[in-house]
Amino acid sequence: MRKEQDITLATLLEAMQNLNAKIDRMENRLVEQVVEVKEDVTTVKEEIAQLKQHKDQYSVKEILFRQPAES
Repeated sequence: MRKEQDITLATLLEAMQNLNAKIDRMENRLVEQVVEVKEDVTTVKEEIAQLKQHKDQYSVKEILFRQPAES
């Protein structure tokens, strides 16, 4: 009976170690994805800032009614 308990405990310990390793891998993937999303958000914020700067340079009327360059 004791030997069976030892085998069961060893099996449970191995299963727990496997689960912990899987959880660690999942956590690492999530961290990588969060970093990627943060980089994407930064890029979008930079693009929005550039668009706002461009918008501030020209009024809508100037953009809509700008005369084409003469060739």
